[in-house]
Amino acid sequence: EEKRREYDKKMGLTPAVEKRNLAEIAEVKFRQAKTLYKQERYNEAEILLGEAVRLQTNKGKYYLLLGMVGAKIPSSQRKGEQSFLKAIRLES
Repeated sequence: EEKRREYDKKMGLTPAVEKRNLAEIAEVKFRQAKTLYKQERYNEAEILLGEAVRLQTNKGKYYLLLGMVGAKIPSSQRKGEQSFLKAIRLES
């Protein structure tokens, strides 16, 4: 843990910068997943959205799209329902 902080300090990575970078990465993954959804490549979109919501747990639009993807994949429908509910909670 201490070595990690030292490395981050040398690289100029502060917690605020790191958090911003993670948010940017999550947004890119979301946009890629949205494109895949439009191409009906639901399994690939689901993977990217899973990564996006791990990086940014407070984005309702990520969970909404994850719910839409889940609705298209029979084995992920339960997960899709949970994602819709999470999106509603975040956006209310």
